Amino acid sequence: MRRHWHWVPLLLILTATGAHAAGSLATSAGSGTNAGIASGQPDTIEAERLALLECGSNCRVFTDFAHTCAALASPPHGPGGWVAVRRSRVDAQTAAISAYQEHGTEGCDVKLWACDP
Repeated sequence: MRRHWHWVPLLLILTATGAHAAGSLATSAGSGTNAGIASGQPDTIEAERLALLECGSNCRVFTDFAHTCAALASPPHGPGGWVAVRRSRVDAQTAAISAYQEHGTEGCDVKLWACDP
């Protein structure tokens, strides 16, 4: 009987912490020079709020993500960029850089990334 009571709280904690994770990526509208990202938040609303706060003024939410990774690749100096959401950090970063190089020019870097647990 005692063993049963030890397992139930652990199971509830693991289920509750993993079920509500959320992330969001925001960029400045038009220019794309500013960006912000948040992950591991309790819900999408909080993730969006924090990403917009980090991005600054004149920003909009570009994408939300959960249980994945997001990356933004952009030129070192200047606006624009490409976002990718994938299962791992490496895959998201590689996809963002590849998309930028296919549609833009050489010489972009990953400006920011985050993984949502």
